[in-house]
Amino acid sequence: MTTLAALPGLEGLTLAVAPASDRAVLTARLLGDLDVRLNGVPVQLGRSAKARGLLAFLIDRGSRPIPRDLLMEVFWPASAPGAARNSLHVALHGVRKVLARAWPGEVIACRGDTYRLSDRIEVWSDVAELDRHSAQARLAAADGRTEEALAECEAALELYRGEFLADDPYLDWALERREELRLRFVACADRLSELYLARDDLPHTVTLCSEVLRQEPCHEPVARRLIVAYARLGQPHMALREYERIVDALARQLGVMAAPETMRLAEGVRDRSPV
Repeated sequence: MTTLAALPGLEGLTLAVAPASDRAVLTARLLGDLDVRLNGVPVQLGRSAKARGLLAFLIDRGSRPIPRDLLMEVFWPASAPGAARNSLHVALHGVRKVLARAWPGEVIACRGDTYRLSDRIEVWSDVAELDRHSAQARLAAADGRTEEALAECEAALELYRGEFLADDPYLDWALERREELRLRFVACADRLSELYLARDDLPHTVTLCSEVLRQEPCHEPVARRLIVAYARLGQPHMALREYERIVDALARQLGVMAAPETMRLAEGVRDRSPV
């Protein structure tokens, strides 16, 4: 067994890997700044956006083989096929070279006209873990397993250090994946804030609702949840301030009024009614 406790943020994680020297553990942080390690040794990818993006692309797709033509289309869309093929070979050579400095075995395997991470590599990535925890949270919530849903949501949120490949913000291919993962984070925070409010854990409810609204200012159900939390904390002025903020955000950004439910909630806060 190979334990990853020595790696920042991976305490307690264990991967089953044969101790033979022809195998390795690759850990990848793709949320926030890119951080890739082989057996705990940082992979120094330098400033090459193509090399960094290519490795991140392969890691994000896990064990799925990726056709050469797809890589050429994604990374060199404006190049002629021959030029794109040559650029891909050069970029792969550069990536393999820096990977070899951390571990000498095969990391990127070529099989026919496809590429993928080698079977010799045991991969841990924060993106895959976020996907797994968020899926488990949805299932647990649907089955009424509240404590399990809460734990899975918390685990998912701990992984989200920032946007997907935040240190390479202009990668065209990453834009859709970045938004997909951001929305997954928002959905987990939304679900977790609901679970916290149900447990009357008001400080955590406020923190998570505020984060969701920072990302999605017009998320009215979350705004109502925040109003309730502030009111129960004995802070009606903060509750009414949030009501005014969501009313203004809905009007300015969407051109709509707040829902009647939201208006009734604000009236209840003004009247000091239980909410």
